[in-house]
Amino acid sequence: MKFRFLPMLAAAVGVLLGSGHASADTKVVCENLNLRGQGYLLIEDGIIAGSSCPNGKYARWSTPYNGLVIIAAHQLEGLIPPYAGVKVQAVPGKQSKVTIKQVVDGLVACSAPVVRPAGFFTKPYGRLNICNQSGTVPDSVTYYQHVWVELARPAGKPGELRVKLNSNYVGVGRNYTITTTSSLHGGTTTIIKNALTASKNYTIGELGPDFLAQAKQGATFTFKVELFEGIASAARYTMTATGQEMVKN
Repeated sequence: MKFRFLPMLAAAVGVLLGSGHASADTKVVCENLNLRGQGYLLIEDGIIAGSSCPNGKYARWSTPYNGLVIIAAHQLEGLIPPYAGVKVQAVPGKQSKVTIKQVVDGLVACSAPVVRPAGFFTKPYGRLNICNQSGTVPDSVTYYQHVWVELARPAGKPGELRVKLNSNYVGVGRNYTITTTSSLHGGTTTIIKNALTASKNYTIGELGPDFLAQAKQGATFTFKVELFEGIASAARYTMTATGQEMVKN
């Protein structure tokens, strides 16, 4: 594919291109300029641009999507939502090309490049030839979501805060904390339940002795659930509900 730079804009901004993917954008930017925008990943660099760019080269960047091939795989660390490499292709004299997918529960991905997204843990999976690593040790992992947190509002029944821990976890002591805050007539009440270790569905009355009465009076509630591996925070969730939802929908 050939790209034509707009003379007045080439040194300042990239030319927007159709990416071939409905939810992704691709930019062409002079290589020495950092104008790609937040959330873009490097997919090609060192492309000859002649006099269109100050250093004579440009690069292509894309927002992530399943199946995108990138270089400079360290870009994946800290990406939100998280993505991991599911195929690594060595390129002689250059950085490897990495095919990426969004991290979800059960995703099998290469162990390198390393991605440690918040809210997930991994277990060794085995060897995959597509991960392009030498040796006989496992070169892939399976990603698992630590916990699912849901505010259920079943018709005709009281609402529930549902916390389900992933049973695939093996590691240091895992526990979670629920911080519930009610707001009623300009005042607030906060109650913390900590050192919780089991999956459970919680009614509003189980989260605080006065919350059921407050819910019936029209209070609103904020629930903050934080999961810990030992003392290290591993996942956080926040959601809100009305008193009516927690009493009867």
